[in-house]
This record gives sequence, C-alpha cells and structure tokens, in this order.
Amino acid sequence: MENCVNCGGELTDKRVNGKYKVCYADCNREYTRKKYKEHNLVLDGVTSGTTGTISELAVGIDLLSKGYDVFKSLSPNASFDIAIFRDKKFLRVEIKTGYYTILGRKIFPKGSPKKYDVLAVYFRRTKEIDYFSNGSIDNTI
Repeated sequence: MENCVNCGGELTDKRVNGKYKVCYADCNREYTRKKYKEHNLVLDGVTSGTTGTISELAVGIDLLSKGYDVFKSLSPNASFDIAIFRDKKFLRVEIKTGYYTILGRKIFPKGSPKKYDVLAVYFRRTKEIDYFSNGSIDNTI
C-alpha cells in the first residue's frame, strides 16, 4: 500500500492531486502550501506591503540601470507605482509581485491596464522581471 506524500499515512482511496498522492483534502492543502513555499521566496513575517515595496525597489533599480529617470509616487493610493522618462517619453508603470504555481507556471495579478502604460512583474525567487505593454510581454523596456 502507498503512503500519503504529505503525512506518510496509508492511502485508502488513493486520492490523486495531479501527480501527487495525498490522503485527504487537508493533507492536499498542507502539501500544496509546502510546495508553493518551495517554488516561491516566501518570507515569514513580512507583510504584503513590504513585499510590494521590495518589488518596486527591484524594478526601480533595473530601470535606473537601463538609463531611465525613475519617479516614485508619494501617495500609496496613486493609480500607478512609478513613472519613467527617457528620450522625451514618459510612461506610467504598475509593479506587481509574481509567483510560481507548484508546477512552475508564472502567475501574477494584472490590475487595470487603463491606469498604466507598462506592467512590471517581479519574481522574487528568481529575481526576474517581466515587462508587459499593450497586454503582451515587452522586455525591450
């Protein structure tokens, strides 16, 4: 008889979640949380606000290193996070923190595209930044 990949208990009905065998829904939730933490840099005790700030700073540094002037909003309720300027062109940038599913697929919130020109997504585990404009990936920024 096989054992649950989460708790080690015996599997009676061989519940299968994708390729992982777990005994009950509670074990499935716990196992999924563990795998999620393995696939993402989850900092225990760090608030979502601090997580967002880390992403904003990482994107700001990346854009500065690419030659953009970067301007941070003073209001936490602004319609976008930063503004960038280069070659007489001004762009509004919304910054989101991206994550990986337990299967390794990138996921992130998209927000409202009417409020920004560029969406920047920072993935903390890999320190990777994806830029999107007009709904498609645009890493030429």
